[in-house]
Amino acid sequence: MRVLIIDNYDSFTFNLATYVEEVTGRAPTVVTNDQPVDETLFDAVIISPGPGHPGVVADFGRCRGVIERGVVPILGVCLGHQGIALAHGGEVSLAPVPVHGQVSRISHDGSELFQGIPEDFDVVRYHSMIAEDLPEVLEATAFTADGLIMALRHRELPQWGVQFHPESVGGQFGHKLIANFLELARAHAYRWEVAEQLVPIIVDPAAVFETLFADSDHAFWLDDPAGTTYMGDASGPHARVCTHRVGGDGFFDWLRDDLRRNRVAPGGGFRLGWVGYLGYEMKVECGASNKF
Repeated sequence: MRVLIIDNYDSFTFNLATYVEEVTGRAPTVVTNDQPVDETLFDAVIISPGPGHPGVVADFGRCRGVIERGVVPILGVCLGHQGIALAHGGEVSLAPVPVHGQVSRISHDGSELFQGIPEDFDVVRYHSMIAEDLPEVLEATAFTADGLIMALRHRELPQWGVQFHPESVGGQFGHKLIANFLELARAHAYRWEVAEQLVPIIVDPAAVFETLFADSDHAFWLDDPAGTTYMGDASGPHARVCTHRVGGDGFFDWLRDDLRRNRVAPGGGFRLGWVGYLGYEMKVECGASNKF
């Protein structure tokens, strides 16, 4: 599993990276918040704690853009948690009392991030700011005894935040919470699954194509070397048609990004994707010196 940690220049980032490696058996990629990175190359993103305020670009860097794009599952920790709240319309303001290295008992609602964790457990807090006044798209999922929000989730996007530090050795169930997030991210990694049904009949492929797709404006017929024939058109509920004008933005950059966003679970032969052709004029994007 490919995990990206965006480091907001915080000493706890090393602990987060260690926890991820202990859970997955693979070291995550760690970049600072001012380094360019393509989050779509990863299966999950963790936005680290850090000093400052998530509304200050110098403090939060590229993290806000990653949250707003909402392509890859995100776990925000402390500053990252506040950043998720702020990016979606919530407020981040001074906490009633700053806490640094304090152990607190919190209660959660049993939602997916806290599966297998007791309803009440101890966490370590390091923060002087707090997320509050959450918008409708965000739901608070854990609280302190005095009602401060300690965790949240997005109702539609795969984004979760925790105000506390699961990576702190003074807290409980840190590895479990990280494992829960990564399992949620893994479940989200494959957005599509191919449904197959085998029908034991012998038919003429040309007759099938004529019957099903003769009137379609965008139909395809592919034969692979193994003797399998794939037919279809752009009439399904998730179908799209793409055309490209030479001279605009790079076609292959767009295609690469689109395929990363729409991964299909392993199995089967044809795993969905794009079917079509590239015109002669596209040779300029393949390294040719002229367009025609």
